[in-house]
Amino acid sequence: MFFLQAKPNMNVFIKAVIFGLFSSYIAEPFFQWLEVYVPLQWKFIYSFPIQIVIYLVAHYLSRREKFSPFYKKKNH
Repeated sequence: MFFLQAKPNMNVFIKAVIFGLFSSYIAEPFFQWLEVYVPLQWKFIYSFPIQIVIYLVAHYLSRREKFSPFYKKKNH
């Protein structure tokens, strides 16, 4: 959430790479150190492109201006 709100005019792809690096090489080892999860045959580099895609999707969803309605209102 912080990355989406900080520096809103910065290039989204640069922010995605920064987010991917932070979450793959700082956050994941931290949670591994806390023993929240144990990666079996998983390297942190595998998470890097996945984290970039997650950020880009979150950025797209947060910048949409119109959401489709859940239902259509009926005029009575």
